[in-house]
Amino acid sequence: MEGGKWEDLTMDVLVNVLERVGIESLLLSIPFVCKSWYKATLRSECWRRLDFSEISFNFHFVLRVMDTYHIHNLHATRFVKSVVKRSNRSATLLTIPSWGTEEALLYVARESPDVRLLVLPYDLSCDHMIKIPNLISNWKNLETVQIGSCFQMQEVLAQISNNCKNFFALTITKASIGSTEASAIVNLVPNIRYLDLRHAWMDRSFVVTILEGCKKLEYFDIRHCTGFREGDLEILNLAANVRKVQTRGFKVVFTVIKIVDVLIVRMNSITLTCLINGCLVTRNPYLILLY
Repeated sequence: MEGGKWEDLTMDVLVNVLERVGIESLLLSIPFVCKSWYKATLRSECWRRLDFSEISFNFHFVLRVMDTYHIHNLHATRFVKSVVKRSNRSATLLTIPSWGTEEALLYVARESPDVRLLVLPYDLSCDHMIKIPNLISNWKNLETVQIGSCFQMQEVLAQISNNCKNFFALTITKASIGSTEASAIVNLVPNIRYLDLRHAWMDRSFVVTILEGCKKLEYFDIRHCTGFREGDLEILNLAANVRKVQTRGFKVVFTVIKIVDVLIVRMNSITLTCLINGCLVTRNPYLILLY
């Protein structure tokens, strides 16, 4: 049986497919395939996923855009504005461009009021991150945030708590989760249902704080974390109330510090028994061993 042809797809089906291909393809490839595909790219539905992390706004990319659209000048602000305009304020996913200007940042926040998933990349500048908390009020329908670092996390969560009543999911990977960060999660978004902290460093006490404080957690991802033991009974008991917990790949890290004639071994809350110079010592979380 002969397969269907792409050009025979209805416009709605075609738009549903093309909205998944990304900004670069929508600009530089798809419109030039055929008339129906060009018409599809004019639909705002194709631009609901504004993932600017896919774009390397470098000299080569700028030349391609200028050559394709026969323009003589293209800077970051102009490019971001032109893409956001195509969405007609219907974007539901937004990755803030790390290479964008302050003007572009303010524009995309104002013209994307229906964002449900917000991504703040790890390489977003400090100047931009400082402004993010004051922009959260633009995204009343925000449900999920992915943060590339803990910088400004407390301020961001405070604004989410005040402005985003549908918020339920937070992802912070490769971060250092201390007392401030754990308390911010528990106190500012206590009803969170999805929490992804993969590849983070955090002491077991902060894991306990989160599990005790976030009673509505349904998904908790702590794979490949550093700072506590995979088989920690207290953590496992607290996590028993969470529908799905990802725990594979824990790392146990210890630090050895020599102070005069005393050897201090910090084992991140893991009980260790060892014999040094005939002295049997067991201590948790600090072991002070005669050197």
